[in-house]
Amino acid sequence: MYSRYPLKLVTVTLEHDRCWTSFVKEGQIRVLSHVNNGTYVRDVVVGDIEAVRTVTRLDPSTRVKEVVNLRRYGDVVVADILLSYDNSTVALLQKNGVALLEPTVVEGTESWNFLAYEYQLRKILEELERAASVVRVSMTDYVPQREVVLSDDEVRALEGAISMGYFEVPRRHRTWEVSRKLGMSQSTFTLHLRRAQRKLATKFLNSLRRSSST
Repeated sequence: MYSRYPLKLVTVTLEHDRCWTSFVKEGQIRVLSHVNNGTYVRDVVVGDIEAVRTVTRLDPSTRVKEVVNLRRYGDVVVADILLSYDNSTVALLQKNGVALLEPTVVEGTESWNFLAYEYQLRKILEELERAASVVRVSMTDYVPQREVVLSDDEVRALEGAISMGYFEVPRRHRTWEVSRKLGMSQSTFTLHLRRAQRKLATKFLNSLRRSSST
């Protein structure tokens, strides 16, 4: 039997005074994973170098117990952070039975994304308001999107075009040069490239429409 209650895609932006998130003023951190273990929360985050550096300098009064590991990838850093909480936002949301989505975005505020039924929201928001300052709430009907899957040839065409500067202005290499490098005919290369572009562009536009609707 199908439920008559549609799922809502909800984004709640919070301000937590003296929490580590309130100190991230420069750059952005995206929390890719929350692991709640009662008193402690383990967050795996990725962010700008300066933003992550800010977190590594914080003392335990900001909930940062330990920075377990840091790994730099170009101009971004992945950090594994252990946080000490009595009643964390992630624990509050999980207690209310919502489907927590990643990432949580930190920019001096915390933007949490989750799926919930509309009748759950009043209680959730009341509890969040007791724990933090709720800056903004957006809600829209959740509409699932099919995952974009590129074929091996579409990936090859796209990677070849990018690596050979096909999309640059002016182009570093022409169509026949890229296709010859890939061992494809011009028509085959163009076909695979256009299919890849269409799939990715459609996914991107759908994401923009969902963002606009919220």
